[in-house]
Amino acid sequence: GSILIVSGFGIFNILMMIIYEKMQDIAILKAIGYKDRDIRTIFLTESLIIGFFGGVIGLLLGFALQEIVGSIKMDIKGFVAMEHMQFNQSPYFFAFAFVFGMVVTAVAGYLPARKASKIDPVDIIRSK
Repeated sequence: GSILIVSGFGIFNILMMIIYEKMQDIAILKAIGYKDRDIRTIFLTESLIIGFFGGVIGLLLGFALQEIVGSIKMDIKGFVAMEHMQFNQSPYFFAFAFVFGMVVTAVAGYLPARKASKIDPVDIIRSK
């Protein structure tokens, strides 16, 4: 869970940098008639696309690492003796991780998207 929240901060930072780099483009879009909602939708969609592909890659890598670590022979003795590391590979855990990651991405993407929608095109174009 905490890794997903940290990745949410990463997505937030990436989108804020994209917004600062694209200020001129956002101002032009607003000057030609794009509404605040349209600008918000563009950047929120971008964050969700980043989150989707990050989630898919994370699930694939997580599953692969479970298989690799689970195949390593270990002699674990303690309360229960095991020959291999055992992981719970329930699809519910994978689905929960993916959905939680998408929610974190949506929340992390909303604030930069809102900031982008509030840009005043006159100020940006005048400053260039």
